[in-house]
Formats: sequence, structure tokens, C-alpha cells
Amino acid sequence: MAETLILRQDASKTKWVLPGSVAFVAIGAWLVINPESSRYSPEFVRFAGLAAIAFFGWVGINSFRSRSRPVELILKPEGFEVGGPRSKPVVPWKDIERFFIVTVKGIDLVSYDMKPGASGVRRGMAALNTSLTGADGQVPAYLDRAPEEVCELLEAWRRRHTESG
Repeated sequence: MAETLILRQDASKTKWVLPGSVAFVAIGAWLVINPESSRYSPEFVRFAGLAAIAFFGWVGINSFRSRSRPVELILKPEGFEVGGPRSKPVVPWKDIERFFIVTVKGIDLVSYDMKPGASGVRRGMAALNTSLTGADGQVPAYLDRAPEEVCELLEAWRRRHTESG
């Protein structure tokens, strides 16, 4: 049987996302229904309400999906993958140069750099992410272990499986 380790998203760190998004959707709906209750123009207030409904509705739907299928970081001998509502393909250990911590707005993210010539093509949000953090990718935040521990664990798996393979 193949060796596998699964780290799951810590639900206690995101428990207020769904109720918070419901509250902001309700505020957005109130702004749409009662745009005259503000000192700003009714068109602006209605637009702000619609924007709140759209954004926080999207956040709420994703939070609900995350609760029914939590984000997981799955470590396998061939590489790691992110499972959950939006699963991603396996990232082979042989394509990773290193793992490290990047702090963005006070949140520690476990990041990684790909080796030169690795097959990962950076498009869209991934390319933007790279330009903002200086890393080729990040593993999910808010796992059931501290970012430093996740980083050390990933680095140990990378070394073990690239040296043996």
C-alpha cells in the first residue's frame, strides 16, 4: 500500500465565514430595497448593495462547499495535491525546488518555487499570485497544523521522494 498523508483544513479558523457572508448579503439586500435611507445617491447605494450580494454570496457559497468537502493537502510518494471543492492536479516532488514561508497581510503561507523548466505553466490568477508573492505557488492556508510545521513536512517529503526516485 502506498504511503499517503492527508492534512485537512482547520474548520475552527473559518467557522465565521459563512455566517458573516450571510449577514453581509442581508445588508446588501437591505441597501438594494431601501436605497433612499442613505445620504448617497440611490443608484450608488443600490449598486453597492448588488456588489455586496454578489461578492459575499460567492464567498458564502464557497464556504458552504468547503464545509461539505473540506480542503485537503494530500502528500503522496509522487507529489502533493490539493483536494476539496476545487481539486488541483498532483505537483510532482521532482518539479519543486524548495518550500518556504511567505507572509501576506499577516497571514503565513507555505509557498514553493518550481525548478527551472518544470512543466507548470503559470496562467491567469496563478501568474498574478506569482507576481504578488514572488513564489510559484502556495499550499492552502488554515490547515490543521502550523504553517512552519507544514513547510518542514513538505520539504522532508520532497527530499525523501526526490532522492529515492
